[in-house]
Amino acid sequence: MLVNFWATWCDPCYVEIPWLIEMQEKYEAKGFTVLGISMDDEGKSAVAPFLAKERFNVNGQKLPMNYPSSRARHRVADKRAADLNGHGSSA
Repeated sequence: MLVNFWATWCDPCYVEIPWLIEMQEKYEAKGFTVLGISMDDEGKSAVAPFLAKERFNVNGQKLPMNYPSSRARHRVADKRAADLNGHGSSA
């Protein structure tokens, strides 16, 4: 499992999400999964429309995020954001 902290407003996340989609496709059959943890303060009201609409360029194809994503609780999100100095990252 790879846990990825991301947000709808995070520019570096737009770069890494296609890589994570590809990784999920390639290794899911072997039991691997990516788990996205959204850092959006607005929660579901920001994330749900984003996931429904956004498509990412993966090897020339426009694909949706194909791995599960959840929202971090504020205490966890605040701690992780402080650790990252405000930058999205995989952990």
